[in-house]
Amino acid sequence: MLLLLLLLLPLLLLLLLILLLLLLSTAANTTTLTTTTSATAGGAGTATTLLLLL
Repeated sequence: MLLLLLLLLPLLLLLLLILLLLLLSTAANTTTLTTTTSATAGGAGTATTLLLLL
């Protein structure tokens, strides 16, 4: 269980960094924003499913 937490911590930090970059970015390209948000949502979903499986 502790090993899983150690593995998930960098992923969560990456998600936070991506969200911060999304908030800071003033890009008018909405397609890239939607793809990155869907990718982050997918990563969070896989992390939660891994936790549920264990």
